[in-house]
Amino acid sequence: MGVYLDRVRYYWQVPLVKFLFRFLSLGLIWFVVYHLVLEPSGVLDTWMTSGVAKVAIYFMNAFGLMIQSVTNADGSVTMLLNDLNLLRIAHPCNGLELDVLFVVFVLSYGNSKLVPKVSFLIGGLIFLFFLNVLRVIALVKIQMVHPEWLDFSHKYLFTAVVYGFVLLLWWVWVERFQKQR
Repeated sequence: MGVYLDRVRYYWQVPLVKFLFRFLSLGLIWFVVYHLVLEPSGVLDTWMTSGVAKVAIYFMNAFGLMIQSVTNADGSVTMLLNDLNLLRIAHPCNGLELDVLFVVFVLSYGNSKLVPKVSFLIGGLIFLFFLNVLRVIALVKIQMVHPEWLDFSHKYLFTAVVYGFVLLLWWVWVERFQKQR
């Protein structure tokens, strides 16, 4: 039994094991809370979806597009131009999943002080929100100009771009902020 405990203590000191344990634990907690409490109520998803839609519409209208929106019964938002359906933002496209992935990674990696970690999280979440707004605006423009490109752009191009920026934020967290502690 003593040998087993010594091995556990040894592996617990390995940074990768600590990170994986924290990451998986926080991810599991989020998964349970989301699926048991937040998803059934729909409040968080609806708030995120309508927030992304409202900000995207604000910027598009500022540039003269005059986009309108309709909130559907399921909380998704449909964007309209002259009563023509342009784009529907469903809950899986509101950026929540990516935000959680970003937060769980930052909380799991390293042992930095609370203020830099919270500051980085807030800045990163704001950045990801506006990145998602830009994605929605770009998808609306693609739908207006080249609708045949919409499916590829939504499924592949912008997914790669957004995940690429999340990886970049993680890299910044690891390389810049964690090395300065």
